[in-house]
Amino acid sequence: MITLEELRDRIPALRAHRISLNRQLEALAAELVDRQSCLRLAENLEGFLTRLRHSAQTTSTTSKLRRDLRPDLTETPRARTRTSHFAALRPTDQKIDGAKRQGPN
Repeated sequence: MITLEELRDRIPALRAHRISLNRQLEALAAELVDRQSCLRLAENLEGFLTRLRHSAQTTSTTSKLRRDLRPDLTETPRARTRTSHFAALRPTDQKIDGAKRQGPN
């Protein structure tokens, strides 16, 4: 056992030690909050980058399709239009859909 005088001598050192421990605890709690924020930010950033990559691939594919199809859509067709073999059998002055059309000569 310690005497009352020894206890009174130790109290200031014990209080200082307690204050030091409380400050360390607060610093660790703040560091934990910072790390959790960084982890959330990293997860959000990873999700954002995934969506961005997907969007870039989709945009790239779409722009390639537009670039490849643009000449086909804007140029005049060079190939003959295909007609049915039965068009030759149609009478020359037959109405189709209410419009008078001439058959092949």
